[in-house]
Amino acid sequence: AKATIGGSQVDVNWVQLWKGGPKFAEDNVFVSSDPEIGNTMTFTDATKAGADYVWGANWCTPSQDQMDELLKAATSDGSKKVKCEYTQENSVWGFKFTGLTDGYTSNSVFFPSMGGDSNSGGARYWSADTTDDGSKGLYMDLYCGMVPSDGNWKRDWNSKWKSFFSKAYVRPVLKN
Repeated sequence: AKATIGGSQVDVNWVQLWKGGPKFAEDNVFVSSDPEIGNTMTFTDATKAGADYVWGANWCTPSQDQMDELLKAATSDGSKKVKCEYTQENSVWGFKFTGLTDGYTSNSVFFPSMGGDSNSGGARYWSADTTDDGSKGLYMDLYCGMVPSDGNWKRDWNSKWKSFFSKAYVRPVLKN
Protein backbone atom coordinates (compact mmCIF):
# COMPACT_ATOMS: atom_id res chain seq x y z
CA ALA A 1 0.00 0.00 0.00
CA LYS A 2 1.15 3.55 -0.64
CA ALA A 3 2.11 5.98 2.10
CA THR A 4 3.41 9.52 2.01
CA ILE A 5 6.71 9.54 3.93
CA GLY A 6 9.05 12.51 3.83
CA GLY A 7 6.94 14.07 1.08
CA SER A 8 7.28 11.06 -1.25
CA GLN A 9 4.89 8.24 -2.11
CA VAL A 10 6.45 4.94 -1.03
CA ASP A 11 5.25 1.35 -0.78
CA VAL A 12 4.65 0.10 2.75
CA ASN A 13 4.19 -3.60 3.44
CA TRP A 14 1.47 -4.76 5.78
CA VAL A 15 0.73 -7.96 7.70
CA GLN A 16 -2.51 -9.67 8.63
CA LEU A 17 -2.17 -12.34 11.33
CA TRP A 18 -5.59 -14.02 11.00
CA LYS A 19 -8.55 -13.89 8.66
CA GLY A 20 -10.41 -10.62 9.13
CA GLY A 21 -7.78 -9.23 11.50
CA PRO A 22 -6.27 -5.73 11.30
CA LYS A 23 -3.71 -5.11 8.55
CA PHE A 24 -0.73 -3.76 10.50
CA ALA A 25 2.10 -1.93 8.74
CA GLU A 26 5.38 -3.85 9.03
CA ASP A 27 7.04 -0.76 10.55
CA ASN A 28 6.22 1.92 13.08
CA VAL A 29 5.58 5.41 11.78
CA PHE A 30 8.97 6.89 11.06
CA VAL A 31 10.20 10.16 9.67
CA SER A 32 13.88 9.79 10.46
CA SER A 33 16.63 7.45 9.36
CA ASP A 34 15.71 4.66 11.80
CA PRO A 35 12.73 2.70 10.41
CA GLU A 36 13.64 -0.30 12.60
CA ILE A 37 12.31 1.47 15.67
CA GLY A 38 10.35 4.47 14.41
CA ASN A 39 9.67 7.75 16.08
CA THR A 40 7.51 8.51 19.04
CA MET A 41 4.63 10.91 18.44
CA THR A 42 2.22 12.98 20.45
CA PHE A 43 -1.36 11.78 20.70
CA THR A 44 -2.50 14.79 18.66
CA ASP A 45 -0.22 13.85 15.74
CA ALA A 46 -1.04 10.15 16.05
CA THR A 47 -4.77 10.71 15.68
CA LYS A 48 -4.91 13.07 12.72
CA ALA A 49 -7.21 11.73 10.02
CA GLY A 50 -7.41 11.41 6.26
CA ALA A 51 -4.86 13.36 4.22
CA ASP A 52 -3.58 14.98 7.44
CA TYR A 53 -2.52 11.60 8.87
CA VAL A 54 1.26 11.25 9.03
CA TRP A 55 1.31 8.53 6.31
CA GLY A 56 -1.70 9.82 4.36
CA ALA A 57 -5.29 8.71 3.90
CA ASN A 58 -4.55 4.97 3.34
CA TRP A 59 -3.39 4.55 6.94
CA CYS A 60 -4.60 5.33 10.46
CA THR A 61 -3.66 4.82 14.07
CA PRO A 62 -5.38 1.61 15.20
CA SER A 63 -8.43 1.78 17.40
CA GLN A 64 -8.30 0.39 20.91
CA ASP A 65 -10.57 -2.43 19.68
CA GLN A 66 -8.11 -3.38 16.91
CA MET A 67 -5.17 -3.44 19.30
CA ASP A 68 -7.20 -5.25 21.95
CA GLU A 69 -8.10 -7.86 19.34
CA LEU A 70 -4.36 -8.44 18.76
CA LEU A 71 -3.66 -8.77 22.48
CA LYS A 72 -6.60 -11.11 23.12
CA ALA A 73 -5.62 -13.24 20.11
CA ALA A 74 -2.23 -13.82 21.74
CA THR A 75 -3.39 -14.73 25.22
CA SER A 76 -5.11 -17.68 26.80
CA ASP A 77 -8.22 -15.58 27.43
CA GLY A 78 -8.54 -15.14 23.67
CA SER A 79 -8.81 -17.55 20.80
CA LYS A 80 -5.03 -17.98 20.61
CA LYS A 81 -4.89 -16.92 16.96
CA VAL A 82 -1.35 -15.62 17.39
CA LYS A 83 1.64 -16.18 19.63
CA CYS A 84 3.71 -13.40 21.11
CA GLU A 85 7.34 -13.63 22.15
CA TYR A 86 9.81 -11.09 23.44
CA THR A 87 12.81 -11.42 21.15
CA GLN A 88 15.44 -9.63 19.11
CA GLU A 89 15.26 -8.78 15.40
CA ASN A 90 18.14 -7.00 13.66
CA SER A 91 19.70 -6.19 17.06
CA VAL A 92 16.45 -4.56 18.25
CA TRP A 93 14.45 -5.98 21.18
CA GLY A 94 10.68 -6.14 20.99
CA PHE A 95 7.49 -8.16 20.76
CA LYS A 96 6.94 -10.50 17.81
CA PHE A 97 3.38 -11.58 17.04
CA THR A 98 3.06 -14.58 14.69
CA GLY A 99 -0.12 -16.03 13.18
CA LEU A 100 -1.16 -19.52 14.33
CA THR A 101 -4.12 -20.28 12.06
CA ASP A 102 -3.94 -22.00 8.68
CA GLY A 103 -2.76 -19.66 5.94
CA TYR A 104 -1.24 -17.17 8.41
CA THR A 105 1.54 -19.16 10.14
CA SER A 106 4.26 -17.46 8.08
CA ASN A 107 2.94 -13.98 8.93
CA SER A 108 4.49 -12.02 11.77
CA VAL A 109 4.77 -8.42 12.89
CA PHE A 110 7.42 -7.01 15.24
CA PHE A 111 6.72 -4.19 17.73
CA PRO A 112 10.07 -2.74 18.94
CA SER A 113 10.47 -1.90 22.61
CA MET A 114 11.08 1.70 23.63
CA GLY A 115 14.60 2.48 22.41
CA GLY A 116 14.91 -1.04 21.01
CA ASP A 117 18.12 -1.70 22.93
CA SER A 118 17.07 -3.40 26.16
CA ASN A 119 16.84 -7.12 26.81
CA SER A 120 13.98 -6.41 29.18
CA GLY A 121 11.64 -3.60 28.61
CA GLY A 122 8.41 -2.30 27.33
CA ALA A 123 6.76 -0.72 24.37
CA ARG A 124 4.09 1.96 24.35
CA TYR A 125 1.81 2.34 21.31
CA TRP A 126 -0.97 4.89 20.85
CA SER A 127 -4.49 3.86 19.96
CA ALA A 128 -6.79 6.35 18.26
CA ASP A 129 -9.08 6.40 21.29
CA THR A 130 -9.33 8.47 24.46
CA THR A 131 -10.60 7.88 27.97
CA ASP A 132 -14.37 8.11 28.40
CA ASP A 133 -14.18 11.79 29.33
CA GLY A 134 -11.85 12.54 26.39
CA SER A 135 -9.14 13.99 28.60
CA LYS A 136 -6.44 11.36 27.98
CA GLY A 137 -5.20 9.38 25.03
CA LEU A 138 -5.16 5.59 25.45
CA TYR A 139 -2.04 3.59 24.72
CA MET A 140 -1.20 -0.09 24.73
CA ASP A 141 1.62 -1.15 27.03
CA LEU A 142 3.60 -4.27 26.17
CA TYR A 143 6.23 -5.27 28.67
CA CYS A 144 8.46 -8.15 29.61
CA GLY A 145 10.36 -9.15 32.74
CA MET A 146 14.11 -9.55 33.10
CA VAL A 147 14.40 -12.89 31.32
CA PRO A 148 13.18 -12.64 27.72
CA SER A 149 13.69 -16.33 27.02
CA ASP A 150 10.90 -17.32 29.45
CA GLY A 151 8.31 -15.91 27.05
CA ASN A 152 6.81 -13.97 29.96
CA TRP A 153 5.32 -10.93 28.30
CA LYS A 154 2.39 -8.95 29.60
CA ARG A 155 0.07 -6.32 28.25
CA ASP A 156 -2.04 -3.57 29.68
CA TRP A 157 -3.98 -0.45 28.74
CA ASN A 158 -3.01 2.89 30.19
CA SER A 159 -3.72 6.52 29.50
CA LYS A 160 -1.58 9.62 29.16
CA TRP A 161 -2.51 13.24 29.12
CA LYS A 162 -2.90 14.45 25.56
CA SER A 163 0.02 16.83 25.73
CA PHE A 164 3.07 17.73 23.73
CA PHE A 165 5.25 15.87 26.23
CA SER A 166 3.37 12.55 26.16
CA LYS A 167 4.77 10.47 23.34
CA ALA A 168 4.47 6.88 22.21
CA TYR A 169 5.06 4.81 19.08
CA VAL A 170 2.43 4.37 16.37
CA ARG A 171 1.94 1.15 14.39
CA PRO A 172 -0.48 2.14 11.64
CA VAL A 173 -3.16 -0.08 10.19
CA LEU A 174 -4.31 -0.08 6.58
CA LYS A 175 -7.80 1.28 6.17
CA ASN A 176 -10.20 -1.28 4.72
